[in-house]
Amino acid sequence: MSITIDATYEDGVLKPASPLPFKEHESLRVTLELKPKVQQPTTKGRSSGRWQPLIDCDDAELIVKAALDPELEF
Repeated sequence: MSITIDATYEDGVLKPASPLPFKEHESLRVTLELKPKVQQPTTKGRSSGRWQPLIDCDDAELIVKAALDPELEF
């Protein structure tokens, strides 16, 4: 069985965001990864409430290249 959970690391201990479906003292294998931070949309000084990109770029080739670059993965 495999599950994905959200947890917080505090005082040297992982604290799950919700109860886990395991028995007490059950042996588990754990893989950890940082949860990606979600960037908040910007309005660039405007109050329209519309989402604005974080960069100004009309070059479609550059956008595709950046999206496919493995060094820019989360």
